[in-house]
Amino acid sequence: MKNQMNKVLCITQGIFFILLISFFALIMRGKFLFSGHSQMCIDMYEELFEDPGEGFISECEKQYSSLMTYSGWELKMNSWLGGYGWSHFSVYKPQKTRELWDSTSEETGAKVKYIDEEWVVVRPHPDSLFKKGDRILSVNKREKLNYSLIHKTAGLFKVERKNKTLELNIKLREYKWDDSLRLRKPNVLIVPSFRKEFFSDEGEFSEKIKSIKSDEIVIDLRSNYGGNMGAGLTFLSYFFCEPVEIGYIERPRSKLEEAFFPNTLDDFSQMEKLEQYKKLKLKTFKKDYCTSKKVKVVVDSGTSSTAELVAQAFMDLERGYIVGQPTSGQLVLAKWNDVPEFPKGFSYSYPVATYKNIYDVMIEGY
Repeated sequence: MKNQMNKVLCITQGIFFILLISFFALIMRGKFLFSGHSQMCIDMYEELFEDPGEGFISECEKQYSSLMTYSGWELKMNSWLGGYGWSHFSVYKPQKTRELWDSTSEETGAKVKYIDEEWVVVRPHPDSLFKKGDRILSVNKREKLNYSLIHKTAGLFKVERKNKTLELNIKLREYKWDDSLRLRKPNVLIVPSFRKEFFSDEGEFSEKIKSIKSDEIVIDLRSNYGGNMGAGLTFLSYFFCEPVEIGYIERPRSKLEEAFFPNTLDDFSQMEKLEQYKKLKLKTFKKDYCTSKKVKVVVDSGTSSTAELVAQAFMDLERGYIVGQPTSGQLVLAKWNDVPEFPKGFSYSYPVATYKNIYDVMIEGY
C-alpha cells in the first residue's frame, strides 16, 4: 500500500514538474516573441518615410498578445497597419514570404482571372491537373466562387474544357512557379516579376529582345508585383537608347540632398544610398544594345510597385502606350526584414521612401 502511494506521489510530482516547466517555457516564449515584436515596432518607427507620431510604438506593441496564434498575430497586425493607408506596410507568415520571394506556395496550381463573369484558368502549373482555358464552374458544389477559394481550396472542381464538363479531384500541394522573364512568340515579352535574380544575366535578356522580329514589342506586366528597383531601371534601359531621367525617390529623413540611383541590383547598396540622400534621381543606364521599336505595355490590378514605375516611365516619356486595367497604386520603396525572435520566415515590410515621376506626381495611391 505504501509503495503504491509513493508511486502515485512520484507520478503526481512528475506531472506537476512537467506542467511547471511547460508553463515556464510558455512564459519565456511569450517574452521572447514580444521582444521581437517590440523591436519590429521600433524599427518601423525609426525608418518610416513619414513620422507616424509618438504613440506609434506603444500602439504597435499593444497589437501583440501572448495568447494569440501566429495567424491571429498576422491578422491583427495587418488590420492595424492597414489603417495608415500606406502600401508595403505589412507582416507576413513564412508561407506568404516564400510566395513573394521564392514564387513557391501551397495551392491548387491554377492562376485564374475573372473574364466575362466567369473564372478562367489563364496560367496552369505544368504539374497541375488544370489546362489553360478551363472554365471553373464549381468547387465542392459551390458555384459562388472567388479567387481565394479557387486558389487555396482542395476538393472536387467541376470545369468546362473544350465544351466538355470534367470533374477534377484537386489536392493542395507546393508549386514553384517560373517567374523569370520569357518571350511568347511572336512579340510578347512576359515579365512576371522584377526580382533581381531574373536580371543578372543581361546578355540572355538582350538576346530575347533581339529575337523579336515584329515592329512592335508587347510588354506584359500583368500580375507583376514588383521587386528590385535596379532591375526595373535595367529593364527600361533596353528601350531608351540614351540615359534619361524617369523620376525620383524621396526620403525626407536622410541628411544629404541628392544623388543618382546606383547602377546595381544589390539591395544593400541601394538601401545604403537611400539612407544617405533625401532625393535619389532615377535614370536609365547606357547599354551595349537597345531597341527603338514601338512598345505596348499591358497592365492590370495586380501590376504593382516597381512594375508600376516601369509602366509609368513608358507613358510619361511617350515611349509606349498602356492598355489594360488600372494598376494597384502601390508605389513606395520599402524595407523587408525578418521579425526578430519569431520562427524563420516571419517577415515585415514598411515604406521608407516615396516615388515621384518627372512631373513631381506621387504615384502611391493612384
